Amino acid sequence: MPGSRLRFRAARPAVVALAALLAACTAAMRPDPVLDACRALFVEADARSARAGAEDHGARRVPGFDWLRVDRFLASFRESTLEPERFETWIERLRRLDLDARAAELPAAGAPELLPRLDDCGRRLAAADAADPARRDELRRRAAVLDDYSLAGRVLGFYPVAVPFLRHGIAAFQRRIGRDYAIPAADLTAPGPLVPWQPAPAAEPGAEEVRAWLARTDALGIPRLDAGQWRRLLAAHAPRFLVETAGAYDEPGSPILRDGVAALDTAQARVYGLGAYTRRGGRILAQLVYVLWFAERPPAGRFDPYAGWLDGVIWRVTLDAEGGVLLYDTIHSCGCYHLAFPVAPLRARSDGGYWDERVLQPQGRVPPGPVAVRLQSGTHYVRRVLPAAAPAAAAARTYELGDYREMLALRDGRGGVRSLFGDGGLVAGSERAERWWLWVSGVVSPGTMRQWGRHATAFVGRRHFDDPDLIDRLFLADE
Repeated sequence: MPGSRLRFRAARPAVVALAALLAACTAAMRPDPVLDACRALFVEADARSARAGAEDHGARRVPGFDWLRVDRFLASFRESTLEPERFETWIERLRRLDLDARAAELPAAGAPELLPRLDDCGRRLAAADAADPARRDELRRRAAVLDDYSLAGRVLGFYPVAVPFLRHGIAAFQRRIGRDYAIPAADLTAPGPLVPWQPAPAAEPGAEEVRAWLARTDALGIPRLDAGQWRRLLAAHAPRFLVETAGAYDEPGSPILRDGVAALDTAQARVYGLGAYTRRGGRILAQLVYVLWFAERPPAGRFDPYAGWLDGVIWRVTLDAEGGVLLYDTIHSCGCYHLAFPVAPLRARSDGGYWDERVLQPQGRVPPGPVAVRLQSGTHYVRRVLPAAAPAAAAARTYELGDYREMLALRDGRGGVRSLFGDGGLVAGSERAERWWLWVSGVVSPGTMRQWGRHATAFVGRRHFDDPDLIDRLFLADE
């Protein structure tokens, strides 16, 4: 008998663990009417958005987790959220990303009243996911973002054979840019006056204040910037644009929808701001993104494959951990023409070889700002990054600094609202003829304007403007 009691005591931890496991499984299988109703509400919201064609194509949905969405930056945390506090912080950021997308989708779907209920339900479902080890593991597996390259396009286009031709075109463009940057800035010519566009004056936060904002981080090490702080940072670093103006196509404006079709209103120039994050050397840094639109890129001749309706320029400022400027870089809204302008001592890595594309750093280091960005007439290429006080040939004009999300809910001229960006995050009507041969790169519809989070920036290799490791991939610290 004593031996039996001893054997029972020895087996007791295993029995307790088995009982706990059975209880957890039973609880997981037990229906929860509140959570079931919440899941049904998300299914209803998704169906209404799909019927209205109002689905947002920026952040990606997480399969099996209708209340969460993920972008490339947050996907990069999948393997580092094992501790409960880090996981809970991560899943809350995924939930907020979904809620932000639905704030644009639901008005377009005629169901804005669902948003408060979805907010409450999302909290409940995320808490249930965080409490379930199996769901946590499943979420880490599924919260991935596929790249914006088509494997089928590369296979059908015989990509390995196409690469030397793609590299030849890239090298020709980079040589052309290099020749232009070899001209002294004071000697640049233009077919029309150089018109300065500048933001309305705003009170800038002090350096100590910004350092304090950036030092306040969550469990993931991400600065906890609120909406007001983002707005003040965007206003403080908003660039002055010097636009060579030879026609209406060089007048910046605001995207609108006319009978559901994208157009540009030049009555009020508007630059759209967005806050983002990146990494450098394992440290998380804040980024400020600005989008400027023109009505078109006009044809330079009888056949210009790069010409087309709507032309957007994206200017980005990466701040260092102290709030100073580390790097400026730019692309067009098609993801094309990536140029980098380091402020800190960064130097571009050498060419990655046959299967990669070198980033172009045409000007070397630039002043830390504020800056003026000179744009070429017609192409709207960035020709120089100059001190903000650089002289211009015309009186200064003012642009409004807006919120990027405004473009996700434009009035469609039919009594409703729509996003500027359609399927795949592309702007319908902004297609370019270059897509008929550059598709072999795997880039979907090359030359077409597209939404933040969908910018593939390399025709050779794979690279995205929002890759969280982009700075470390492109630059070495030049100590």
